[in-house]
Amino acid sequence: MVRNLKSSVLVVVILAIFADMLMYGLVVPFLPVHAESLGATQSEIGLLFASYALALFMATPLFGALSDRVGRKKLLVSGLIALAATTLIYAFATSFWVLVLARLLQGLAAAIPWTAGLALLADVFPKEERGRAMGLAMSGQAAGVLLGPPIGGCLYEAGGYHFL
Repeated sequence: MVRNLKSSVLVVVILAIFADMLMYGLVVPFLPVHAESLGATQSEIGLLFASYALALFMATPLFGALSDRVGRKKLLVSGLIALAATTLIYAFATSFWVLVLARLLQGLAAAIPWTAGLALLADVFPKEERGRAMGLAMSGQAAGVLLGPPIGGCLYEAGGYHFL
């Protein structure tokens, strides 16, 4: 029973981190082109990229503390829903500033699966197994970064930016 729980939690966290990085990788290669089509300057495109990191940086400690109060599982599910919603905002952004808002919200939403997911692993795995579990969870990040851009490229070629 305990082994099944640990395996299930590990798979869910790997998939959550993978989903975050996949969504990130699907869109990021095409952001400069889309931002330019909305009239953005190169400086504004730099701001667009920085907005994700800024929101992630600010939100991570907040969601870490919140996961202690409300529970990791609820927060993890909420974070995945929020990531899906931010992807929709990208698709329908008709102005540069809505695109910046989408990036800020994506950074905010990304902080949730990272903090709640890794904390959940720390809760479920004993100290002796934690490093292995965290390493496996981080493979979700690598897989998302690896697969996002080529899949995004295929989708972009098939239907343009809004098809991502």
